[in-house]
Amino acid sequence: MSSSPRKKKTILFLAANPKNSTPLRLGEEAKEIAEGLQRSKKRDKFQLEQQ
Repeated sequence: MSSSPRKKKTILFLAANPKNSTPLRLGEEAKEIAEGLQRSKKRDKFQLEQQ
């Protein structure tokens, strides 16, 4: 068995505001998730991407 470092897991945050609806707080939600991940003990194992 090799002891190679494990790759980070990617968390993909996909978001869209539906047409003709009240705008959602997508930017704020993504920011809250990113901040929570930074407080996590295992933050170095994950990467957050937004689209």
